Amino acid sequence: MNLLACHPAATHQAFICSNGVGFVANAIGQSHDEMVAAILVELSKTVLPDGAIVEIVIWKVPEPVPGSAHFFKYRLFYGQDGQRVVGFDNERGKGDHRHLDGDDLPYLFTTTSTLLRFSKGDCQEEAVNMREALIQVRADSDAVLDEIFDRAAGAMRSGYPSEPVAVFTFSSPAQLFSIISPKRWELIEHLQKIGPSSIRGLARSVERDVKRVHDDVSLLSEWGIFQQTEDGKVCVPYDVIHANFDLRAAA
Repeated sequence: MNLLACHPAATHQAFICSNGVGFVANAIGQSHDEMVAAILVELSKTVLPDGAIVEIVIWKVPEPVPGSAHFFKYRLFYGQDGQRVVGFDNERGKGDHRHLDGDDLPYLFTTTSTLLRFSKGDCQEEAVNMREALIQVRADSDAVLDEIFDRAAGAMRSGYPSEPVAVFTFSSPAQLFSIISPKRWELIEHLQKIGPSSIRGLARSVERDVKRVHDDVSLLSEWGIFQQTEDGKVCVPYDVIHANFDLRAAA
């Protein structure tokens, strides 16, 4: 299956406030003290039946990333077994480029829809707030891929976040529970109730070992379910998290 994606830039960190407006540090050359406001317009991460992962993250930035002429900071990633297979991104200083078979190749950015079509072939005010997320289990991976690329294209055309802004898709309950275990779900629920917290404070409030909570927070942050605030705390940046699981009888 030819899909797509991009590798997260090592120098890129994102901090998101409760209103969904974030700060992209080092994405366009700023230090943490010179961070510029950015808006997350699309985040999706999908686990396919064979375990491969497709991830799309798109930020709208107030000025172009050095090397790019447009107002987006993006990464599109397709990988398996911890290895990137295909990727697209505009890492600071490199501009728009493509990762394929271990090589970095320049990519001429023309339109967002062309980028998404090309990458897939290889592998209003309230809307600005990051409010809702969706966790779903769906076995129809081809339809899911069509949907996430359509979402991303729409977000890049409009500059406004998708609705919901974050979608986390798994191909089976087993995949879901390997990432969102009961203990991790407890952390999500608790942190959503109490608001931003230090990891130590979160561990104390759920009466768990700090190291284990730290490991769980790191994994959930990697998935985009937790985010880091400007002052180093962690938070759930969604007012509502929907869960959608379909069980269908045999035809």
